[in-house]
Amino acid sequence: MGLKKNSKKLLHVSIIGAGYMAEEHIKALKKFKNVKILGIMSKKGISASKLSKKYKIKNVCTDIKSLYERTPVDLLIVAVTETNVKEIIIQALNYPWKIFSEKPLGLNYSESKEICQMAKILKREKDVAVGFNRRNYESTKHILSNISFKKRLIQISDQQDIYDSRVVNLPIDIKKNWMFANSIHLIDYANIFCRGKIRDLKRKNFFLDKKSKILTFSASFTSGDVLIYKALWNIPGPWSVIITNNKKSYKLEPLEVLKIKKKNSRQYEKINIKNCEKDGIKPGLYNQTMELIKFANNKKNNLCSLKDSHQVMNLTDRIYEDWKH
Repeated sequence: MGLKKNSKKLLHVSIIGAGYMAEEHIKALKKFKNVKILGIMSKKGISASKLSKKYKIKNVCTDIKSLYERTPVDLLIVAVTETNVKEIIIQALNYPWKIFSEKPLGLNYSESKEICQMAKILKREKDVAVGFNRRNYESTKHILSNISFKKRLIQISDQQDIYDSRVVNLPIDIKKNWMFANSIHLIDYANIFCRGKIRDLKRKNFFLDKKSKILTFSASFTSGDVLIYKALWNIPGPWSVIITNNKKSYKLEPLEVLKIKKKNSRQYEKINIKNCEKDGIKPGLYNQTMELIKFANNKKNNLCSLKDSHQVMNLTDRIYEDWKH
């Protein structure tokens, strides 16, 4: 699948989806001269037609079969709503392109399992990757490059509000599974930094009132790492991640900004990191697109694999096992 290792031809790409993230991917892809977008698909074709005119994409389709027949590309990018992911991915697996899907890979853990089972049946597990762009933040990459192998404490602070104007009118199935749609951004940090398997876990729910809920989850891993996850639902609060060992503490708040506190120091100091991102591109997406090109060319990359994606979906399911909105 994909381009041969030493091929000099263009990487040909098609896109399913014509919303916000589809356009963000187009903007990132356009920064690379060795990439050409051949086609775009949406169910009715109206939204896809608008993006095709804006970015000069030749082929507009309304179904996967015609998209492949008209654009037999090396790489397919899927950026559709959570309720459509499973159907699109399972259909796409029947064609010999590499597949990159925006997270989450399915509406919930059950759908992720179905996708993984189909990929296994078709022997396509290694041909699918999933978009967790925060893995390619310069802040995240810096920690991964510099943190020691000592035991770690990973503290994740999450905040969600299903009554927010941007969320309240979404389909009910998406709101019921909002932890998979949005909290998974943060839970993936546990997938990145916690090593080994979960040895034991505890979870607890608290209420401030009927709508305001607090979830706490802690887990110890066979590596000795410890995870503490706290989620504020319908309560104001920041997104933050703190990774600590017995020498240093790394703090991400906001997630794009890295601060470090050394042992015996009283405060965190902001770290200036060389920024390889490009103006006008969503944070992490330019770096992710570089990795995406490697993936399409069968080269080593840091993208979230199908296996890793299913693992973070599993962890999310375990954290929210007895959760009810």
